[in-house]
Amino acid sequence: FSWVKQWHTVSGPDAGPVSMTTGKPYRGSNAFVLSMTALMKGYQDPRWTTFSQLSRVSPKAHVNKGEHGTTIQRWLVSDLTKKKGEKGKFIDFPEMARLIRDENRKPEEFRAFPKFYSVFNAEQCSGIPPLKREKHEAINQDEYVTKISRSMGVPIYNDQYDNAFYRPSEDAIHLPNRDLFISEYAYNAVALHELGHSSGAANRLNRSSLTNTDGFGGETYAFEELVAEMTSAFTSVALKPDEEGMNEFIEKTAANHYKYVKSWA
Repeated sequence: FSWVKQWHTVSGPDAGPVSMTTGKPYRGSNAFVLSMTALMKGYQDPRWTTFSQLSRVSPKAHVNKGEHGTTIQRWLVSDLTKKKGEKGKFIDFPEMARLIRDENRKPEEFRAFPKFYSVFNAEQCSGIPPLKREKHEAINQDEYVTKISRSMGVPIYNDQYDNAFYRPSEDAIHLPNRDLFISEYAYNAVALHELGHSSGAANRLNRSSLTNTDGFGGETYAFEELVAEMTSAFTSVALKPDEEGMNEFIEKTAANHYKYVKSWA
C-alpha cells in the first residue's frame, strides 16, 4: 500500500495538482489522473500547464525537449438550439442548470461533450519561477464529511446499532453512533462510503447500479459496492493529511478498503 502514502504526498491538501497559470486545483478525474501520473513519474511539483499557457508564466518558459504531455479533459455543454458560432452555443453545467430552472428550458435541448487537452508538469519545463508552497492546517474530519453531506443534501442519522446504509427512498444515510466505531477515521470512512452510494441517486448521477439494483450479491449490486468503496478510499485520503503514523494508518485502514473492494470484485 505504498501508493497510499505517495497519494498523500502528491495530492494532499498542500500539494494537489493545480493549474500553473490560475493556481486553481484540478477536480474530478483530472485530479486523479494527474496525481497518479505524478506518482509514477516522481514529480514533486503540483503545477501543470498546457503548452500554450506557458507564455503567460514567463517569456522564457518552455517545455523541455522530448517531454510528453498528460491528457486531461474538460466537459462543456452544447446548446442544441443554437448554431455554431452563435453566442451561448457552448456553456458550462451551472449555466445549463440555470437555463433549465429559470427559463424553462428542456434537458434534451443540451448535450454534454468533452474537450481534451495535453498538460505538462512543471518539472517537464524550464524557465518557470520556483514553487512556493503554502502550509495548510490539517482538515477536521467531521467538518470534511459534514460539508459533503450538507452540500449534497443528504442527512446522516445515527440511529443504528450494527447497520450502515443509504436509503434511496428518503435520500438519507443511517449509521451507528460514533462511539461504536473503532476510530474517528472508521466512522467517517463508512460515512463517505454511503455518500458514495447517494451520488448515484436519480436526482444526481442517476447511476443504474443504484437505481436498478439486482439485490444483494448480484452483479449490479456488486458493481455499486465497488463504486461506493472506491469513493470512500479516494475521498478519505483527506482525513489523514499529516505524515505522522502513516505506516500504521496504511496498515489498518487501506487494508480494509482493499479487502472490501476485492470481495466485491
